[in-house]
This record gives sequence, structure tokens and C-alpha cells, in this order.
Amino acid sequence: MTEEHKIQLQQKKQVQLKQKILSWFPYWLPIFNAVIELKKSCSFEYFECVKPTDYLFLDAAVKQMKLGKNIPSESIKISEHYYVHDKMKEHYPSNLAMRYLPTLSHPEVYETDTALMLAKAAETLFIKHEEEVFLFYTKFTPVLRVPFSSIALVKEEEIMHPEDLCIMAIDGSWLIFRSLENEWTWGYRNS
Repeated sequence: MTEEHKIQLQQKKQVQLKQKILSWFPYWLPIFNAVIELKKSCSFEYFECVKPTDYLFLDAAVKQMKLGKNIPSESIKISEHYYVHDKMKEHYPSNLAMRYLPTLSHPEVYETDTALMLAKAAETLFIKHEEEVFLFYTKFTPVLRVPFSSIALVKEEEIMHPEDLCIMAIDGSWLIFRSLENEWTWGYRNS
């Protein structure tokens, strides 16, 4: 492989990674901004997980984005696995073949009032107001670390779209799940 060909491949990979970011980042921007505006502690568990060979490309692509200054380099993890997502799927497997819907102790409820459902889940699971949790969507990154109380304060339209929402204890001991169809369920991990 010639040096010129290597450079072309690197440039192509960087463009692909940048397109990947641009395709899903706009969905996370409103919720990220809302949590920041609330002046609560919010950080990335990971913005993205990449192979070691892709790290420099992704880091450079993020830095070129207008909002890249809000994404620290250390939030790009060198890992071939999305470890928070993997923990969710391992501890809370789906009971459906075509889409993710975990079987949890609190049965599915169809409800559009996010604040009400978060309050009920917090009461059932004994979640402390300032307990730090993972907030993420099932099919894409990033994964945020936020105090549970911050989630309840985010405007409904900022948290409800575009995907299934997961709120999980940092240790994975409980999960709150809200589907795009407003199916809510929550419960503790089966040991």
C-alpha cells in the first residue's frame, strides 16, 4: 500500500466518522444543553467508543465541529465495546425479537407524562434525588452521567425523542426504560 493510498484511506475514515457523529449528535444536543442550563453536574461517561486505530480520527473530527469544544477528548473511550449499553443488554435482556423491551418488575405503562413516570419510578426504586445515573438511548451514544433530579427538570420535548430512553444506576442495579411509543417500565436486576 502506497503512502498516498494510506492517506486517502485515513481521510475517508475521518469523513465517515464525522458523518456518523453528525447523524446522531443533533438528537442529543437539546438534552445536553438543557442539563447544562440547569447548572447541574453533567458529564460524558463516553461520547463514543472506538478502536485504538480510530481514536485520532474521531478526536480530530469532533474538534472540527462547532460544538466540539464541549466534548472533552477523554470522553472518547478506546474500547471496542459500548460497555454501558452492553451492561444494560446483559442485565436487562429484551423480551421481544424485533425491538428492545426489557422485562422488569414494574409492568409496562403507557404514559406521556414524563415527570409523573420518573417520580413513580424513583419512589419504587428508592432513587435519591442527587443520585448520579447514566442517561442514554438504546441504539446510539453518547452516555451521560447526570444527577437523577436533573432528568425530571428537562423539558418533555427534549427528553422524549428520537429513541428509546434508558436511565440506569451507575452500578447497573436498576433500570428505567421508556420506549418511543411511551411504554414505561422499571425494576431491579435479577441476580
